[in-house]
Amino acid sequence: MPGLNPRGRRRDAGGVSTIVAIVLAGGVLLGMSALVVDVGQIYAEREELQSGADAAAMKVALDCARHRTACGSTARTGAELISDANAKDGRSSILELCGRDAGGRLSRCTLPDSGGLVDCIGSAPASGDYVQVRTRTEVAADDYVLPFTFAQTLTGVGAGTTVGACARVAYGPPKGGLAVTISRNEYECAMAAGTVAAPPWPPNPSATREVVLGVHGGAARTCYTGGPPSGWDVPGGFGWLDEDAGPCRFLLGADLDYDGDSGTSASRDCKTALADLRTSHQVIALPIYDGERGRGSNAQYHLYRLGAFVVTGYSVPGLHEASNVNPSFDPCRGTDKCIYGYFVDVEFLPGDVGPDPGTDLGLAVVKTIG
Repeated sequence: MPGLNPRGRRRDAGGVSTIVAIVLAGGVLLGMSALVVDVGQIYAEREELQSGADAAAMKVALDCARHRTACGSTARTGAELISDANAKDGRSSILELCGRDAGGRLSRCTLPDSGGLVDCIGSAPASGDYVQVRTRTEVAADDYVLPFTFAQTLTGVGAGTTVGACARVAYGPPKGGLAVTISRNEYECAMAAGTVAAPPWPPNPSATREVVLGVHGGAARTCYTGGPPSGWDVPGGFGWLDEDAGPCRFLLGADLDYDGDSGTSASRDCKTALADLRTSHQVIALPIYDGERGRGSNAQYHLYRLGAFVVTGYSVPGLHEASNVNPSFDPCRGTDKCIYGYFVDVEFLPGDVGPDPGTDLGLAVVKTIG
């Protein structure tokens, strides 16, 4: 947002020094007026360009992370529309749209750093996907010079300056998520029941959006009629995953395979995490698998997608809590093992960026890095 970007602390080159010279030529009082008006115009222009670069980079990064066609040949058109929309006069110019993409959909960045405001902060990352957008002043077709209106009127000198800005955004799926995985069958059954994802706010939606996932012990649900990927078995209920990204968090791999335990016992960290999530209603990435192989501690799962999910209750060994959105919602009994909650309609989550698996997983992380 204008006024909040740390790039505002960087030096301005060219335009300000020209106006200072005009102060001396035009008299101190009138010259100071030129300084205030025209330098203010330069800074306002730069803030608009920076907002446009930030918004355009975010938009393209999200399209690339979700593997949309707008990441490819049409990316520049979408970026220009967003950049223009952030300019008061509806005009800006995309000097360069580039980056690194695992699918080869973005051009490599070739413009050298100039040491001015057109540069992004810091260097591009050595690895991982990112998009970079450079913007510059545009006042008319093929005209990229912002005129010094007051200074020109005062002294007849000072043609103007070109202002620039840059934004760099890393993108990809979340690096990890909750170390509990449910089958695609459970997911499809939940959605087939008429459930629609809730908006991210308010945090407590109507009880009609609440679902029960990962039932063990009850009648098997068969809402998903497709088969598992080649070499994988038909998915069942839910399992606990190896906690290799932190307490009760799994680490996403580029091959979409991840290890876990098909048993029903939760670790101490996962019991703590579920209790905390039920209280906080934090949106987490819930892994959904479409194939499994192995049993017990040798279980492996194949990732189908990531769902944005809020935990409201659960019934697992040593831990049982009814929903705290709708206390009457507590369907798990006896040997049933399940988690209650609701899916949330968001496209991206905050956090660290994971490796690009080459497919849309339903959730992404887009993170400004320069």
